[in-house]
Amino acid sequence: MEETPGEEKPIESNETVDETNYSRTAHLRQTKAEKVNASHQRLARRLNWIIFYLVVAIILVYCFMIFINF
Repeated sequence: MEETPGEEKPIESNETVDETNYSRTAHLRQTKAEKVNASHQRLARRLNWIIFYLVVAIILVYCFMIFINF
C-alpha cells in the first residue's frame, strides 16, 4: 500500500508506553500514598462522628441543667 501525505503510520505496539508498568520504587510510593490518603479519610470520618457526639452531649447536658434547675 502506498502512503498518501495525509495518512499516518500506525504506532507499533512496542513503541507505546504502558503507564501501568511501574518500577518497584514507583509502585511502593504510589501504594504508600494511597494508604496515607485512605487513613486520612478514615480519621476525618471518625473525627466528624466524635464532634457530632460531643455536640449532642453538650445539648443534653444543657437541657438537663435547664429543666432540673441544676
